[in-house]
Amino acid sequence: MLPTMGLLQGWLDIGAMVILSLLCFIWAGRTSPGFCLLTCTFISLFSSGSGRTSNEFQPCSKPCPLATIFMGLDSVELIMEVEKHFSISIPDREAEKAYTVGKLVDCVANILAVKSYDFTLREKTFSLFKTELQNLKKDLGDFSISSKVTDNLDIQDKSLIQEIESKLNLKLPGIYFKPENSNRILGNVKRWLTMIDDIDFNKITWKKFIDITLAKNLDSNSFKIEYKSKYEIYIAIMRITVDKIGVDYSEIGIEKIFTDDLGVD
Repeated sequence: MLPTMGLLQGWLDIGAMVILSLLCFIWAGRTSPGFCLLTCTFISLFSSGSGRTSNEFQPCSKPCPLATIFMGLDSVELIMEVEKHFSISIPDREAEKAYTVGKLVDCVANILAVKSYDFTLREKTFSLFKTELQNLKKDLGDFSISSKVTDNLDIQDKSLIQEIESKLNLKLPGIYFKPENSNRILGNVKRWLTMIDDIDFNKITWKKFIDITLAKNLDSNSFKIEYKSKYEIYIAIMRITVDKIGVDYSEIGIEKIFTDDLGVD
């Protein structure tokens, strides 16, 4: 028996709504509960006019995890990468609460049974920087971790920077030297391709610079993090956020809100 016009119209209406929702989804670049609910509602309404019972269209009968529905795609990818890095599984209800960098650190720390912040790694790294600088520059006076980096380190001194990087086996972030005999355009292209970190050396202190340096070198063999401290978890989350979201290291802080401050969907 040929389908009736009403049946065909019902199916066409359903198809149109699904396509419209998909287009909205692509345009917005995120998973929106509004689109999901709107589509499901219209399918349920039109199902009665198409000769189908509403039970045949169970809206979200196999729903996405809550973290997918109520968080944007960027947030979901970030959570997944954090889970992968730490080899853990973050419950949806906990993921939804992790709206700041600090709260995400706490979330991971709770799963790993890490209780507190311990800044030994930061202090040890700063001490190494300080020792090497004072060895290389005999006239350099004393300075603290709260001092401005450029008060003690000449970031334009190529030989000094290379010597420090070699001694510490660390890549210093935000410092770039144009290759010799390179024209301006090619130099800028290479700088862009190597993703030089945007750091304001007129303001940054050693405390923040050490954090960024550790995050930047997280995959190196220069040091080993066992994640026994919330600070170490913070360093890893800083690196993951930069890699997945594309923000600058200097933008990240414990109090930063992923959506409002870092632009995470």
